[in-house]
Amino acid sequence: LHELHIFLNGITTREREAFISIQGQGNSFEETAQFMGVGISTVQCYLKRAEEKVAKYLENGLQTALF
Repeated sequence: LHELHIFLNGITTREREAFISIQGQGNSFEETAQFMGVGISTVQCYLKRAEEKVAKYLENGLQTALF
């Protein structure tokens, strides 16, 4: 949980809202877009950026753990 908290503090508020809504709560892109007051494509962009940061964070964390 500590690492998740660190990661979530490393992404923007909007990326975090989209990531938690879709990945954490299982909401659809449409539901998330309505909640956030933006278009579906904007939510997709936020989620993509958050997921890219997750991948980078995990990759860096793994590299750190190996050395």
